[in-house]
Amino acid sequence: MLSLTAVCPVFISLAYIEFKNGKHTYCYFFLFLFFVVVFFAKCVIKKSKEKLEKIPITITKAKTTDKEVISFCISYALPIIFRANSVSNIETWLVASLILFVVLWTTDAMPANPVLGILGYHFYEVDSGSGVGYVLITKKRISNVQQINQVVQIGEYGILEL
Repeated sequence: MLSLTAVCPVFISLAYIEFKNGKHTYCYFFLFLFFVVVFFAKCVIKKSKEKLEKIPITITKAKTTDKEVISFCISYALPIIFRANSVSNIETWLVASLILFVVLWTTDAMPANPVLGILGYHFYEVDSGSGVGYVLITKKRISNVQQINQVVQIGEYGILEL
């Protein structure tokens, strides 16, 4: 579910467009959605750390994936680039959201998430001692793989450092 929050900064772009088009109600709606998703992400992380089983882990290799956030920036800018028309066609956004939801839900993708980046988290592709690869979400900047020794599993291939 955290993967779905990766697209919420597009709400900022949409809010800007609607503000420029004089549709302040839509602008405030998109800003509200942005802050709801950020709040949701914080709650999911907090509850995951509290409620999920703590798993010891040995990491043998780590590679940052924070740079992937840049590719998301392009998608956030697209609504502004194509702002000639209002983006308030709800049917279009529902279809686009549904497609994205299905893709993220049915794959093991866990993209670097700019919302979590704003909250201070970093993303790493890591290999465990058992040979399984994961995406690690942590507030630490890893300079030594032995820094991480306990996680919770938040998806098939996603782990969150405690």
